[in-house]
Amino acid sequence: MTNLNGVLAQFLLEAADTGHVDDDGEVETVAIIARQDVSSSDTGEVKLSDKQQVALSELFNCIADDETAPPPNNVHVPTGVKGVTLTTWRNRLAARGIINPEGNPYQQFQRIHLKLQKLGKIGIWEDFVWPVV
Repeated sequence: MTNLNGVLAQFLLEAADTGHVDDDGEVETVAIIARQDVSSSDTGEVKLSDKQQVALSELFNCIADDETAPPPNNVHVPTGVKGVTLTTWRNRLAARGIINPEGNPYQQFQRIHLKLQKLGKIGIWEDFVWPVV
């Protein structure tokens, strides 16, 4: 069940036999609310990896630390959004050891930010990145 603000409630239904047989000789079933919790995998939402979650958190930290960059004047960037350059964010992740500076940090960073963008967690336009909330 959803509204404009998001999910209000989630239910997982399962079939249960009533023990009665209908006119066609089939056992009647009803839907009941399952006892187990509805997890993110049941809702179709993809769970972020630990590295992706930390990277997203560091993006928020960059903004909180006032490392923001002016957004490009473009229709693809929401008005009033705060963000940083990809370079600032990548440097923060390297400094925190989230991406390995001795490996291939550009490739590691690209895998992280492209996945977060695909999942709708961040927006990117040119060299500007912002969290999608």
